[in-house]
Amino acid sequence: MKQKFWSWTGNQLNFKTCISDESWFEEKLSRVKFFGELKRHNDDITVLIDSLGGDYFAAEAIYEMLREYRGRVTVKIEKIAASAASIVAMAGTVVKIAHTGKIFVHNPKFYGYGGEDEDEKREAGYMLEEITESVIDIYQRRTKLSRAQLSRMMDAETWLNANEAVALGFADKIYFNLAA
Repeated sequence: MKQKFWSWTGNQLNFKTCISDESWFEEKLSRVKFFGELKRHNDDITVLIDSLGGDYFAAEAIYEMLREYRGRVTVKIEKIAASAASIVAMAGTVVKIAHTGKIFVHNPKFYGYGGEDEDEKREAGYMLEEITESVIDIYQRRTKLSRAQLSRMMDAETWLNANEAVALGFADKIYFNLAA
């Protein structure tokens, strides 16, 4: 396994890079290691995000673990929560975004390795449809926007500034310094 893509400073969990540059789809060590580290914490935690995204499966697993965490989870989007990182951001009990922060939402993408036959392409398309529905579920749980609205936003590959993120429910509050 490559170097971890998260780090802890006390009760602060940091995502400052790509959310898993290798898939968690088949590799269990990362998921187990992350869960073990999370379980060692008993108090409220803060999750700092400044990430362009990454692997959907890793982001979804982290989202679920943070949603089940026994303490309060405060997410702070320092600069950007794009793509898969936006999924992790939705796990917060409270989601704060820096006044210059951004959230980027889009439909999941699959990059084939060449040589796929038609059955494999159909299977990948089906998988992407299912992942898209799961992402919409995650966004809808936080925002209360309709599935159709969220689908249009994802189709359009939408960037949200801090004011838009709060207005649409992706974040709860804008903050102006890291101490907030």
